[in-house]
Amino acid sequence: MKKVLMIMFALLLLVGCASSKPDIVDTNNDTTSNGTVSDDTTASTNNQTQSDSTKITAEMEEFKALVDEAMLENFDDYGSYYDSEGALNLEITTEGIVDMVMEARNGNQELIDSWNEMIESLIASNNTLVESAKLFNLENPSVVFNILNDANKEKLLLCIRNGEVEYDVLLDE
Repeated sequence: MKKVLMIMFALLLLVGCASSKPDIVDTNNDTTSNGTVSDDTTASTNNQTQSDSTKITAEMEEFKALVDEAMLENFDDYGSYYDSEGALNLEITTEGIVDMVMEARNGNQELIDSWNEMIESLIASNNTLVESAKLFNLENPSVVFNILNDANKEKLLLCIRNGEVEYDVLLDE
C-alpha cells in the first residue's frame, strides 16, 4: 500500500514540475506543432519505431523530456513514448503493486479504498499534465498513464487517458 501512495506522491511532484515550464523561444517559424502522428507508428517502452510520415514535433519532445526527468527521479521502472495517435504514454511499474491488487480483488476494503484514492489522484495529475502540455503549444494534447503489473509488465493494471479511466483491473472480472 505504501508503494501505491508513493505513486500518487510522485505524480503530484510530476505535475508541479510540468506546470512550471520555462519560456520557449521558437527559432524556426516553419515548424508546425499540430502534434499529429501517423497511424503506422508502433511503439514500446524505450524502443519507439516511427514511420517516415510520423511527425513528433520539437514541442512534443520538449514536453516528454520534462515529464521523463520528473518521473525518472521517482521511479526506477518507468518508460514513455508517443503512440500512433500522438498521445504521450507513461508506463509506470512499482514493486509490490500486483500483490496489493490481488489482495484488493480478494476483498481487502482498505486496499480497495487506497486503490480508488490513487485513481482519483492519478486522474487529477493526468488532467493537469494535459493542461500543462498546452503550454508547449501542443494542440489537443493527450496523456496516458499505464500502471503495469510488476510481476509481468505485459499486463496492464490501470489505464487513464485524458482524465478518464479506460481500464481498471479491479473492475475486470
